[in-house]
Amino acid sequence: MLSAELEYPSSCHSAWPALAPPLHSKIPPPQFESKSVEVKLGDHGGTVTLITVADSGFTLDGEAFAGGAENPVEGEGGRQYVLTLDDGTWTAAYLPREVVIDLGTSGTTVTL
Repeated sequence: MLSAELEYPSSCHSAWPALAPPLHSKIPPPQFESKSVEVKLGDHGGTVTLITVADSGFTLDGEAFAGGAENPVEGEGGRQYVLTLDDGTWTAAYLPREVVIDLGTSGTTVTL
């Protein structure tokens, strides 16, 4: 078995050019581009348009929007809908209006 050690003069090392930083470090990250997401509000509610924002959130009419029962949206005809984001897809569920009905003269009411 042959083995050999190679020795380079110390002056050789200084003549080698420094390695340039990787190319990807000089490429700026892509600019964020917002996108419109239309959500259909059932058969009679029309649609709402959400806009994506840079922090992975959404806006509705220029205001931050997270959806959920505490933030219903109003569709056509005054109908209320709850929007939910699941696995990247927005869905809308109709939120029935509460109707209070008086039960005769007893003062008792029922809420539907």
